[in-house]
Amino acid sequence: MALNETDISTLKQRLTDRQRELGEEVRGAHEAQEDQRDRMAGEVLDSGESAEVGRRADVGHAEAERDVAEALDVQQALERIERGEYGDCTDCGMEIPVERLRVQPAAARCIDCQQAWERTHAVTATAAGHPLMQNR
Repeated sequence: MALNETDISTLKQRLTDRQRELGEEVRGAHEAQEDQRDRMAGEVLDSGESAEVGRRADVGHAEAERDVAEALDVQQALERIERGEYGDCTDCGMEIPVERLRVQPAAARCIDCQQAWERTHAVTATAAGHPLMQNR
């Protein structure tokens, strides 16, 4: 089933809303990291406290990286809408089912191509510490 104008409009609004949310999350995380650094300035920590601060920083960085990657996927989806290419798989050119786009509006690939991409990129993604939730 091909995307109609109502589908595109609805999905574009969802993408735009998500883009705004991600921007707010990234800004909030950055501000929280700065606040944490300011609070910790001059404090002497024991090894356990130091490890906990490091762990929290690592988690914060991973979350920020995930949000930035998702924001890029959303931006690329919005660009595909503007070019009139939204809903077509970027790998094989076939139509991405509307149901998939409703669940994952930033999806750039059909299910088959996404699964193939994940199989070929799994080692790189896990080696880099990123979850295998790529949707490009």
